[in-house]
Amino acid sequence: MIDRNYHLPPLVFDVEEIETLVLGAAMVGSWSDDQMAATARRALDKIKTALPERQRAMIGETALFVPDSSRKIPWSVDFSAIRRAVRGKNKLALKYTNERGESTERIIRPLAMAFFVPVWLLLGWCELRNDFRNFRLDRMESMEVLDERFRDERGKTLNDYLKQIGHKAKRKK
Repeated sequence: MIDRNYHLPPLVFDVEEIETLVLGAAMVGSWSDDQMAATARRALDKIKTALPERQRAMIGETALFVPDSSRKIPWSVDFSAIRRAVRGKNKLALKYTNERGESTERIIRPLAMAFFVPVWLLLGWCELRNDFRNFRLDRMESMEVLDERFRDERGKTLNDYLKQIGHKAKRKK
């Protein structure tokens, strides 16, 4: 039972925020995998049901669209499994082909995924090269999530990578 003095403010967005949410969900639907696209739709549906009726109508009236792109480069590995490995700190075994067509096998610590239209990258610490590396998802021949987990170690974290490339991490708290 909620205390009588507890106040839950209403969920209210302005038109700019609603357009941003709708556009973001559409972009995820167009440029990620089916599982993440479905997650974006579910999140938008939850937001929609919590909005007052006037704002709920704005979602359907948003005139921002993201059509499916012919520029999307397909990949054969499990996008959502990679996301879970990043979140769970599970090492990955990759069979990877570089830009020269050379194939290597790697064990990596997945740190983040980044999207540079039209390519998705996996950023990680490569145990073979003992350094940070970026791996294009479309160049992964195979990928296996290993049971072995890793802990953040000094010099091998996402923040270390971002410092190395001169990028300041912007994270919301």
